[in-house]
Amino acid sequence: GYNAPKWSVNLGIEQTIELGEYKLILTGDGRYRSNRVVGFEQLPQQNSGSDTTFDASATFAMADDSWGLTAYIRNITDEAIPVLTQYNGSVGGGVVTNYAQPRTYGVRARVNF
Repeated sequence: GYNAPKWSVNLGIEQTIELGEYKLILTGDGRYRSNRVVGFEQLPQQNSGSDTTFDASATFAMADDSWGLTAYIRNITDEAIPVLTQYNGSVGGGVVTNYAQPRTYGVRARVNF
């Protein structure tokens, strides 16, 4: 079926380190997916191939969760992951592929009141 890998494995880990009235939360996630068909015409170009991605984050927060600051990175290895490949017969038979986000990173702040 469309976008249905034969194999998919997800693994995550989280560690909380208490630091008095603060805490540090470290997370890591990994995902493997085998080949998927990412187009409706079932063309050879619409096979995604397998992919493995990794994400990580570190959160520094108050122990009572009144505020927190998180640094994160997604798709650490900057894997090019096709999510949709379309055949366009009306434009000379062109094949266009859309990809998932490349490596992204940032910082998030939160306040609970």
